[in-house]
Amino acid sequence: MKLAAFAALIALLPFSADDTVTFSDAKLGLSFSHPKEWAVKKVEVGKKRKGQKQDDFTTFTIPIEGSTKPAELTVVRAEFSGSAEEWQSIQVKANQNLRREVVRQWDQEILGVPMLLTRINYSEAGNAKSTLTGLLYSKTPLKLLFRLTGQAADFDKAQFAFTTAMESLRTLDGNLPSEQVAGVDPTPAKKETEDPTKQRRILSEGGYAPKKITPEQAANRIDLDLGSSIKIGVPSGWSITERDSQYKLTNPEVSQPVELQLYVIETSESVQTTLEKQSSKELALFDLADRNDQDWHVNLVGAKCTLIWRNGKSKGKPYSTLNGAVLGPKHYLVLHSVLSTGANADKESVLLKKLVEEMSIEAK
Repeated sequence: MKLAAFAALIALLPFSADDTVTFSDAKLGLSFSHPKEWAVKKVEVGKKRKGQKQDDFTTFTIPIEGSTKPAELTVVRAEFSGSAEEWQSIQVKANQNLRREVVRQWDQEILGVPMLLTRINYSEAGNAKSTLTGLLYSKTPLKLLFRLTGQAADFDKAQFAFTTAMESLRTLDGNLPSEQVAGVDPTPAKKETEDPTKQRRILSEGGYAPKKITPEQAANRIDLDLGSSIKIGVPSGWSITERDSQYKLTNPEVSQPVELQLYVIETSESVQTTLEKQSSKELALFDLADRNDQDWHVNLVGAKCTLIWRNGKSKGKPYSTLNGAVLGPKHYLVLHSVLSTGANADKESVLLKKLVEEMSIEAK
């Protein structure tokens, strides 16, 4: 099947089937063909954790005719269920922060769904470069996200080679994807198991049932005011500041503050939806990232909580973040922090996890 969006860009395919190999990604459920001359490398990211398969991404080195400097294509898997407008806005803000010029944003149809595209120009070590990024806006838990980077002078050639390869993009099961609906969880419904309600029970209405804590635990906890009607319980060592209804927790042993947002359950989106939206906003800041989730569970003081850890690189340097949520009787908190990547990284991670595991929310 020819792809309508990219077909208009290509008059003749410059390589035959005999000159190509097929790249497949089972997690994305997609494949495409590319010239044999492209050097392919699978890169593992993040720390290898017991019982978990290490995440990975793939890079392609693309020779450019008439140039000694090749282009590079990176294919990663992204989790995003917000709107197309939100995604494009994230790209603009991220590149503005990096002082890069956003040349153009548009979308083109491929496999029957939009590919959300952003073209940027920038200078790196005195070299003029261009990058094209694209997210296949399909209703799938993991979405195709690519980044094509090359010398600005040769970028048209790099983009032509890439769009030619995309002519062969196919789904592994032969079924066309549907377009993502903003805010709708794209994860397929799981078949009922022996205990199908575990996660639903944990996230059910009604907040938490406070647990009895030991005198030692009580002696090492403090209450902090969150506005005039809410207090949160946290481990000793943390303090809170507020500015324009924005709250931050700080600890002298943690290099970056923890940003807090308070939501009323009855008048807000579900805690999971809010958390995913916040977490997805930082995707554009990463060159590449490994995501590890901690399932919803009841913490040490009876509140329901979850954590999302991301480890990767931003602008070529190590970069890690933490997003989390704590659910109370009538309110929930969503947390965000940038993690240290220095010598104290492990210690800070332990303190941040302890914070969430011992946090409670109560009305005064």
